Amino acid sequence: MLTSDRGNQLARVYLGSAYTLRSRDLGFGPKKLKALNHGIALMDEAVSAAPNDLKVRMARALTTQSLPFFSGRAASSRKDFQMLADAAHRSPENLNEGELQVIFYNAGLAAKVTGDHAGAAALFREGLKHGADTALSVMLHAELGGR
Repeated sequence: MLTSDRGNQLARVYLGSAYTLRSRDLGFGPKKLKALNHGIALMDEAVSAAPNDLKVRMARALTTQSLPFFSGRAASSRKDFQMLADAAHRSPENLNEGELQVIFYNAGLAAKVTGDHAGAAALFREGLKHGADTALSVMLHAELGGR
């Protein structure tokens, strides 16, 4: 990364995400783990440097939710999505409709995993208010049992 890019936390989080994708394509072994850990570290550094930048946090949350269980990132991803949902409730104007829908859907899934079914349903209903993506709207309806 260029020295001039060190302040661009969105670029750093995307670079970290790219490293995690690279690790997926490497054969099993130390190179795979090194690339994964480097990607996670870059994303964590970006979020630490810009903790209130919703786009940086969302990029990390979306990446880490897809990581295998052994990475130990499930709780971190759920926490990110809860923080994002809280911020989206407070200031929805900072995000576009698609981002809001993605945040509320994933925050709902996170709440569901922890057993908060009422909270999950409320988040899914909130996601339906932001119908930017028809396929995601269908998934939100399905999570609500077709309601």
